[in-house]
Amino acid sequence: MLETKMKNLKLISILLGLISIANMILLGIYVVNYCLLLATLLSKFLLEANIVEFATTISIALILFGSYSIYKNHPLRGGICNLIAGTITIAIYLHYALNVPILQQFGLLGYFLLLPAPISGIIGVIISKMKTVY
Repeated sequence: MLETKMKNLKLISILLGLISIANMILLGIYVVNYCLLLATLLSKFLLEANIVEFATTISIALILFGSYSIYKNHPLRGGICNLIAGTITIAIYLHYALNVPILQQFGLLGYFLLLPAPISGIIGVIISKMKTVY
């Protein structure tokens, strides 16, 4: 019974990781394209486009590694990676939603796009705690 619950939690965590990869790719492309468009007016946006591109790449790599770690029965490592990636994505989103009005058009729905990575990380940490208790 416990083993099937853990297996289901692992699958949910991996699925949320894959959803968050798609979210990060789309968010990164959107913000980078917008920054490159603004770079024709202000050169500081070229640097911001490079920073967002780098942060998005790091987040995607962390989610891939985290989801793979959860799959290979290292849920604590995977959960921490997914939490870090979720934090990076939240920071990018909040910066561009609050300071530059490019993500305000998504409204409340935009904040729900940020949930899969941290939830995946939390589930990974819960799985690791379940393994140590039982």
